[in-house]
Amino acid sequence: MMALNEPQSDALREKFAEYIIDTMDMKCLLQFAFDTIHENLPVDGNDLITEIRDNYGEETLCELLDATGITPSEYYS
Repeated sequence: MMALNEPQSDALREKFAEYIIDTMDMKCLLQFAFDTIHENLPVDGNDLITEIRDNYGEETLCELLDATGITPSEYYS
């Protein structure tokens, strides 16, 4: 079996990733995006809150807390 060098391996990985995406329907693609994002978010609540606030702002954090059933005033008390 032929051994690939690093540039060849990178090129093959890129083409394979494109192939996988091209063969997915929108529902599968959205599920994959959700799963990947969810798996890479912090598990610790305080770290998650920091990430939301740092990347999307205080208003978004409050909206997400409220949508989760946590009133922002509970968080800030």
